[in-house]
Amino acid sequence: MASIFAAVSIALWTAQYEKWLTPSYLPGPVWHAHEMLYGFTLAVITGFLFTAVRNWTERPTPTGGWLIAIAALWVAGRILILTPFAWPSALANVAFPLAVAIGIGIPLFRSRNRRNYVFVAIFAVIALSELYVHFRDFLPGESQPG
Repeated sequence: MASIFAAVSIALWTAQYEKWLTPSYLPGPVWHAHEMLYGFTLAVITGFLFTAVRNWTERPTPTGGWLIAIAALWVAGRILILTPFAWPSALANVAFPLAVAIGIGIPLFRSRNRRNYVFVAIFAVIALSELYVHFRDFLPGESQPG
């Protein structure tokens, strides 16, 4: 999914830059940076960790319906970020790293694999940074470039 998104996002970025798309609530450069970090890179890291945690703990990571739901959150975040709907976009984009944290946290905690708990914390921090990106205009002294 990440590789498909990487190819499609080039066309989306071009369309947004050329003003062929209705602008999202994030200005072009912020949208582009967001999607490269929270869209593409986060999807790649998630795929790696779902495989690695399974190997490290010998316990299952999300599969089946749970994996589909997590992937659907990621896809929803990619679609909603293109719209003017800030709240639904923020919810999907914050929920995705939290769902990943739970997906890797359960096998890590059950196996007492303490040295890798840091990945759960990293995904929680990523969710907080998503909140900042989406709601920084509501903070005193902050505003979007644009």
